[in-house]
Amino acid sequence: MSTARDASTGEFVTLEFAAAHPDTTVVESTPEPGAFHRRFLLVREVDVTGISGLGAVAEGIEFSDGQVALRWLAPYIADTHKERGVRPTTVIHESVQSVEALHGHNGATRIEWIDS
Repeated sequence: MSTARDASTGEFVTLEFAAAHPDTTVVESTPEPGAFHRRFLLVREVDVTGISGLGAVAEGIEFSDGQVALRWLAPYIADTHKERGVRPTTVIHESVQSVEALHGHNGATRIEWIDS
């Protein structure tokens, strides 16, 4: 159940309660856990940098606030880079647009949504 905080009392109320009581001023609301996140794969058609390989090279999740966690997949790190100690990382991005701008390489890599 989603909740909101009433500005006048500071108490948590349901969004349904807030909608039914016009004197309630919502100052923050919390979505239901899991209700608004969605998963995706970062799929690379061309490996511009020569590091990550081709195909699904990372997995990600877009949270309800628009932020994104992106996890690079280990099997796609080229052997020459593994020898240098390159390991998979998890990175937080401001948005899906940020991921596309940094890793899209002008269409060489695309986001493939698992959840619609």
